[in-house]
Amino acid sequence: MHYEGSFEVSSSKEMVYAFATEPAKITTILPDVQDVKIIDAENFTLKAKLGISFVKGPMDVKCTITDKTPSIFLKLKATANGLSSVVEVESSFTMQDTQSGGTLVKWAADAKIAGLIARVGSRLLDSATEKYVTEMIDSFKQKVSQ
Repeated sequence: MHYEGSFEVSSSKEMVYAFATEPAKITTILPDVQDVKIIDAENFTLKAKLGISFVKGPMDVKCTITDKTPSIFLKLKATANGLSSVVEVESSFTMQDTQSGGTLVKWAADAKIAGLIARVGSRLLDSATEKYVTEMIDSFKQKVSQ
């Protein structure tokens, strides 16, 4: 499954990049996170509650920030296990200056889903994904604009 989009924030791309590459900060935008363990500057784990249709419960997620180009680009790889499922996501983020002095963030994510969650159906999965992405973007905008 492939998803992509973009959004603007009023903060500089240096500030956006610094927030996005700091595990203690970026994990604050994720919905329903119950526990975060920071391993080092690029690796962290978390436990989050996930709910898609009849499939609801905790998942253990291992994340790695990779391919960093300061203030311009980064990739985030995540593998989630739980609910009799495995979800692998590779996300990329590109930051560009806007004419107003803010930052345009272009993002893309590719997900591979196996197990019970994959059986939910693409319409329900797309709907839940859109909800989670919207929540994360709204939270990101709020936190980098503070």
